[in-house]
Amino acid sequence: MTAKGDDEAVNTAGGAPAGEAASAADHDAIAGAIEGSADVQKLLHLTTVVRGTGDILVAAKVALRTDKLVRDAARDIDDIAARVRKAVPAAQLVYIEPDLYRPHLDPAPATDVFFVKSAN
Repeated sequence: MTAKGDDEAVNTAGGAPAGEAASAADHDAIAGAIEGSADVQKLLHLTTVVRGTGDILVAAKVALRTDKLVRDAARDIDDIAARVRKAVPAAQLVYIEPDLYRPHLDPAPATDVFFVKSAN
């Protein structure tokens, strides 16, 4: 790793500076790996950070299917992490937080249906 500027570190393998988000291509590949799992209802949040060593830290919050036992959900999380590492080998630290999908809290609701309230 080499130093750049005051405190900005850049990994010697090229790529984003340490502390920055992963490249758009890596971010999209990671999101695709997560969303491509049959056990994920929705990717709720994804953060990627390039570390000083050049590897990528991944923190994701995912809505899992609700019909599973905890041990099955834990296995699903391991499978999701493995899919992420396969899609982007630099993604070495992968943290998956399970959650439930709550449509009423979704900041981006579906746009395939619109409701128009009548005046009467």
